Amino acid sequence: MNKTEAMIWSVLQRPMMYTVNGAYGEVVAFLTGYYSGAAIGHPHEPSVRIWGDFSLFVRNSLQISGSNVFGAFQDIHGVGSLEALKAKYEEFAKAREVGHLID
Repeated sequence: MNKTEAMIWSVLQRPMMYTVNGAYGEVVAFLTGYYSGAAIGHPHEPSVRIWGDFSLFVRNSLQISGSNVFGAFQDIHGVGSLEALKAKYEEFAKAREVGHLID
């Protein structure tokens, strides 16, 4: 796991360290903003693309249409969205680890 992936894990494991209330929407907004800012000047770096790659993984695995992937994810999972997001990210990380996803 590189530093960039560790950042996502850290936020998902301890959301109140990074956001005001540790709510699902705050976590998604924080990570989206963080990786959007990191992509400025380095949009093709695999470590910078990880949040976008995860978003695509979520979209494809849940067959979500439209651009608001994480909003649709919340609609699907309701109050359990943050726990479901952690589980989905673990699934994504395992798929990357065994080479089912390509950088």
